[in-house]
Amino acid sequence: MKEKGFVELLFGSFFRWWWAFITGFASLLSWVFVPVGITLSRIAVTILTVVSLTLLFLCVSTLYQSWLLYRNRLTAPAIVGYQRCDSYGGEFIFLIDGFPSIAQGRVAELKRFVGGVEVSFALVELMERNSKGQFQARPIWISPIHLRDLRMNQFVYTDIIVDPLVQLRTISASKDNLIEQGVYNEQRS
Repeated sequence: MKEKGFVELLFGSFFRWWWAFITGFASLLSWVFVPVGITLSRIAVTILTVVSLTLLFLCVSTLYQSWLLYRNRLTAPAIVGYQRCDSYGGEFIFLIDGFPSIAQGRVAELKRFVGGVEVSFALVELMERNSKGQFQARPIWISPIHLRDLRMNQFVYTDIIVDPLVQLRTISASKDNLIEQGVYNEQRS
């Protein structure tokens, strides 16, 4: 099932409606502008033009889609380390690589696998880039159970998944937890 989606992604741009327009236009041009001295018939030249343009367009569109996949894979955000540091008013700093430079101030969700289930355990704010080009991210919220594991060095940073799209349920859980700790005061009007 996944292989079908990958093949559709690679070749999908080739089969868009504008392909018919480009090759159709080229076919009409080959019909009109065939030199008189060539021994091939106009139909043969038209068929050769359509086949060669189809193969060329298929090759170019597949290379382009493959490049997009390759580029996006390289830029996927990933944790490259974490350490104890109170520079940003927290207990830890996470080092994240792969975010564009405009992401400063953005909030991301950190996840990890526990017993085969992927769970959200923290929200971090991307503070600033260090000299290696990595974002230094301060935790806004860490689940108490996972914070204990973090303090006891039971985390492997390569097992942490960075999700730039924060889920509403994670925000709700963090808000409830911060209210219980007295850190967050909800203002009511």
